Amino acid sequence: MRRTFAALVVLAAIAFTVPAAASTPESELFAKINQERQSAGIASLAQNSTDLLEVARRHSARMAKQNRLHHNDNLPGEVSGWRALGENVGTGPDTASIHQAFMDSPSHRAQILDGTYTEAAVGVVVVDGTLWVTEILALRDASNAAFEARSMQTSRVLASEEAVSIPLAMALPLLPTPAAPNYLAAVAALLLLVLVATSNAIVWVRR
Repeated sequence: MRRTFAALVVLAAIAFTVPAAASTPESELFAKINQERQSAGIASLAQNSTDLLEVARRHSARMAKQNRLHHNDNLPGEVSGWRALGENVGTGPDTASIHQAFMDSPSHRAQILDGTYTEAAVGVVVVDGTLWVTEILALRDASNAAFEARSMQTSRVLASEEAVSIPLAMALPLLPTPAAPNYLAAVAALLLLVLVATSNAIVWVRR
């Protein structure tokens, strides 16, 4: 009985000391997307850890290597079986600032809160402390009612397959002049605008 009891105690101790899986920039950004959707009463996205993730990571690595923020023009050809595709790209010092930049942009926010999409992946590459982010959102079920509604809305302006780039409207804060007492705050605000950048949101719809 004593040996059995000792063994059970050891097993219990091992079970309670197993560390939880550490969060990553990718998991943090994906969680933030679903938190925004849940707050808006929109269904959460399934996390794609296969092809979408591979494509997202590859494009983030490409942007980091080129040190240039841009969309993946080949995305429609790299994802199979899609009915609607969306992509957000951004770069900055951390996940919180990048996600906030997305949510402050009407086009990126609309993308994140679009009920059409059912799955997504976030690919992140970190170089010298800077995050390069690609978010891919997709719908692959042609019978999805949300897609049918969206297809009807867009059929008048889209060809069978056409990329639509939505201009990014960024509201810049009013900054004080150098003579104003808040000059340092103005410089900090400008630096933040430089450090956190997002490109135009882009959407593909296939009829």
